[in-house]
Amino acid sequence: MALEVAVLASREHSLDELRALAETMQPPMLVRDTVREGVVTVTEFDETLVATLGRPRRVETTVDLERAYGSGATLPGGTSFVTEAIVPFEHRRGMSLVFALEHLLEGTAVVRGLDA
Repeated sequence: MALEVAVLASREHSLDELRALAETMQPPMLVRDTVREGVVTVTEFDETLVATLGRPRRVETTVDLERAYGSGATLPGGTSFVTEAIVPFEHRRGMSLVFALEHLLEGTAVVRGLDA
């Protein structure tokens, strides 16, 4: 089972920013760009999956976000980008990385799957 997470923000992050963020974690994590699949994987050094992140996507209107994440979702003003991620349910380090990305982008993380 996994958690579905979206980070809503006014700007997108770069691969270099994500790598720098993963390197600050203790212990550091590895970030790999998977060009063919269009996602980025974050793993421990022993290859344990921490998170799979999609590339940041531009959002044209918040109506689409409300439809996708529910009208109760807190949408930061000026939301222009969404980064979706899948985090293994038992993996706290994956959520730590997502929340660090949320902080870096001054955005909002929307987590689904906790009530299942």
